[in-house]
Amino acid sequence: MDPIEISEIIRTNRKSIGLEVRAGGKLIIRAPHRVSASRIAQVIEKKRNWILTKQKLLQDYHAEKVDTKKDTFYYMGKEYPVEASNSAEKQIDFQDRFIIQSDLLPFKQELMVHWYKFQAKIYLIKRTMELSQSHGVKINQVKISSARRRWGSCSSNRNINLAWRMIQLPKDIIDYVIIHELAHINEMNHSKQFWLRVEEMMSDYKSKEKWLKNNSHKFTI
Repeated sequence: MDPIEISEIIRTNRKSIGLEVRAGGKLIIRAPHRVSASRIAQVIEKKRNWILTKQKLLQDYHAEKVDTKKDTFYYMGKEYPVEASNSAEKQIDFQDRFIIQSDLLPFKQELMVHWYKFQAKIYLIKRTMELSQSHGVKINQVKISSARRRWGSCSSNRNINLAWRMIQLPKDIIDYVIIHELAHINEMNHSKQFWLRVEEMMSDYKSKEKWLKNNSHKFTI
């Protein structure tokens, strides 16, 4: 039986041995300072099946992500291709397509998430303030969240949270999500009064709501 290769052993003050399989199948061991190499080997052998299964999954995932020929990402409702560049000055740039430095291509998913979050902070916060002012809704602050199950939320202290994933949506749909949350400032429910307030701010909100329900599955990053 072939030995399992260890990529790195990190010694800490922890009390137990921890195993982590990273992208590409690299095995990282976290162990107490005084634990022997033989004890680490025993733990690895005990977890052999788990390690090999995890490595296979991550190696396949890594290989799939390196192939970018068919990869596209959404931004403001449109789908753009990814292009690798050996001469790109930035890690990732947007010019009617996403340009990523060639050597960073295996990490494009992480790069895109970072890029999306940066763009979300710039656009979503500014747009929320614009809409709140134009509709006379006083808010406290706007925060960008990593929520996966909802696009936005509103708290009783007039704080609005918006998922950075919203930056993938078309601008008019982004406006609908923001207006939906603005309406919650005074109506913390989905009563008739709430929907009347939404309609007052966006007369065609029903078509936006329907579009979002039918297309949310596209924006899964």
